[in-house]
Amino acid sequence: MPDALPLRPLHAPAELPWPGPTAVEWLLSLAVGFGLLVCLLWFARRVRRLRWRRSLQKELDRLASLVNATPEQATREAMVLIRQLLLLHHPREQVAAITGDAWLAHLEALCADTWFSAGNGRELVHAGFARPDDPRTAALALEAADRLVRATLVRLPDPPRA
Repeated sequence: MPDALPLRPLHAPAELPWPGPTAVEWLLSLAVGFGLLVCLLWFARRVRRLRWRRSLQKELDRLASLVNATPEQATREAMVLIRQLLLLHHPREQVAAITGDAWLAHLEALCADTWFSAGNGRELVHAGFARPDDPRTAALALEAADRLVRATLVRLPDPPRA
């Protein structure tokens, strides 16, 4: 048998001195993590806001398409939308009790203009007694809903929590 080749013994590599992350590295990673969390929350809030705005605009567009086709339904649904928007700003008991000029005063206070008391909005008090198939009443209710939606989006930019 030929002579065996001389083998060298196995050597383990020398241990590298790594003490682990330093305090600065921990703080830096925490800051990056916190920054990512803030960005994620901001983005989620923005998406929620845009979704709410789009849904209100879709509802207004849908009501606008109903004005000439079925004005009675458009008037009824616009008035329901106005009540729902008032409920975002005031307690249910207070909104249920207001009628007539007090109702117009609440709408005017939210919209910060005089369209409801001095303009065409004054006719909203009598909208329930107008001819049901009158497109003018439906257009008036739609304009009131549009004004109130705009005011609500300014006063409450974030959608209410359900």
